[in-house]
Amino acid sequence: MAQVDCIFDITVPTGGDLKGSMFGPVNGSPNRTGKMDKHNGNGNPPDHLVITVRWLAGAPVPQDLTGHVVFSQAPTAAASQFSASPFKKNSGGQICHESKSDHVRSTTPPSFQFGPYNLKKQGQPNESEEGKYELTFVVEDVSGGAGNEIQWSEDPEFDVGG
Repeated sequence: MAQVDCIFDITVPTGGDLKGSMFGPVNGSPNRTGKMDKHNGNGNPPDHLVITVRWLAGAPVPQDLTGHVVFSQAPTAAASQFSASPFKKNSGGQICHESKSDHVRSTTPPSFQFGPYNLKKQGQPNESEEGKYELTFVVEDVSGGAGNEIQWSEDPEFDVGG
C-alpha cells in the first residue's frame, strides 16, 4: 500500500488559508491535484491518503488540533461518477465527513496527522470508485473554548485511478 501524503502548513496563528505543498511540489509550487491508485492490474495494495498539518506559526504550539475532512466529487467529475467519496467504511457506506483530534507530534516542525483513508481494490468488498474528488479540509484549535475557535482551511482535488 503506497502512502499518498497531503501536507498542509499553518503559517499564521490567527487562522486563514492553509499553505504547503499539498500533494507534493511541482516546479517549486504547491500541487493542488493529487493522484491515487487502486493498483487493480498488479499485486500492489491500493493507495492510502494521510493528511499532515505542520505548525510553522511559531510559539506557542497548540497541544491538540481537530481536523474536519470532507470528501466530495470534484467540479470536474464526469456525470457518470456516482460516488462522492472513494473511501468506504467497513459497512460499505462512503466516508464523506470525519472529524478527529490529534495531539501534537514531537517532530521538526511540530505536526498533526489525520487518516489514513484507504482505497479498496477491484474485487474487494465496497470497492472504491475511480474518478475525480475534492478534499475539503478544515483544521481548528479549540483550546480557546466555544466561539473562540481558530480555523484554517484548503480544498485540493485528487484523482483515483484503477
